Amino acid sequence: MKKVILSMLLLTFTISFSACTNKGVPLENPQPELFSLFYTGNDYEIYKRIDIDEEKTYALIGYPIESDKGTTCTIGLVNLENYIVLYNNEYYDLQTGARLNLYKGNELINMGIDISCRED
Repeated sequence: MKKVILSMLLLTFTISFSACTNKGVPLENPQPELFSLFYTGNDYEIYKRIDIDEEKTYALIGYPIESDKGTTCTIGLVNLENYIVLYNNEYYDLQTGARLNLYKGNELINMGIDISCRED
């Protein structure tokens, strides 16, 4: 349990820190062998974790993600842990991929990724 809490705090700190920069920061240890191809975009690919630990599919606060005008989208920690984005030979989390203007939250929903969007 302590490891889960520590990893959540570390991920929250990483996400908060990367939100302060305009450029996305690649993941340090993405472990791509644990993921399979989920979606192919124009110049990026999204991978989904092969074995998702159902005990870690918890509801937490949503992190903001780029979305269409007039819409607010948030993405949960479970999606940040279970999807990675390959772009320019570097791996990123979904939130950073949106910050790099690869896609918007609304597009993630169309791809089948469960995030929350609402009209403003």
